[in-house]
Amino acid sequence: MIRKTSSAPLISSPLILITIILTWTIGIVVSSNTAPTSPGAPSLRGYALHFASGDQLISDQPLTTSSGPITFSFQAYASSSSSQLTLTTPTVTIDCDTTDCTVNGFTVPLALITDQWNFYSFVYHTVAGSPILDLYVNAVSVASNLPATTLAPYTTGGWTLDAGHVYLTEIQVWNEARDSAELSIDMIPHSYQGTEDGLSAYFDFPEGQGTTTKGGHDGLPITLSTPTWWDIDECSSDLPDPCGGTACINTFGSFFCRNPTVTSNSPVLCVDTTASYTGINLI
Repeated sequence: MIRKTSSAPLISSPLILITIILTWTIGIVVSSNTAPTSPGAPSLRGYALHFASGDQLISDQPLTTSSGPITFSFQAYASSSSSQLTLTTPTVTIDCDTTDCTVNGFTVPLALITDQWNFYSFVYHTVAGSPILDLYVNAVSVASNLPATTLAPYTTGGWTLDAGHVYLTEIQVWNEARDSAELSIDMIPHSYQGTEDGLSAYFDFPEGQGTTTKGGHDGLPITLSTPTWWDIDECSSDLPDPCGGTACINTFGSFFCRNPTVTSNSPVLCVDTTASYTGINLI
């Protein structure tokens, strides 16, 4: 409950009164399902999808429209030693658990890391005519120039993502080979609209409810098969401070910052231009 403690006189301005009512009303909507955070986590925003055992994302949308390079990235939190994630397309299968990952049956030196948020990237391209695979975690290379003769990145049909004991906040598929500098931008939450050149699919799950999400390229939806929406607590001490040292109040899918310079008779409404959240200076 947010309580008004100032003894300032009654406010006569209708605009100010409406702003205060809006602040009080939104400020008390706090989710009972809060996604985990972890020390050193990126600046997470909005919602996370929680996958229990056997949950799926299902899409009829092809992941890429060319036979050239491809980069698949996802922001994930593995919550137990049983965590797993599998992407299946007509030509590529990426299967990860907390022991290792396989790409079309080929084991690669990468695994889901438990109790941490991480940005995992699989980059397929060719060097001197030979197909290779590079692996990154949080835009840092963990393996490069792995032979990838079994990969054929061109997809002609839909895809599914099966996961268990995993939280997801973002999925990206590029029809180009992303390097470390580009991946360091990709891992910043809500960096894209989904229509950028080279971005074949992009899902940052902005809805917070329902069984479909339209975060993909050209707004094409995917179906959510039983995963549940969880709130990211932007005010968690494990995350970078979004309020610059002032009080932070979490809400479902958003948060508020208390501005100490704002008096009770002059509240201010602040909207972030990234569209990933809205901050209101509370009285």
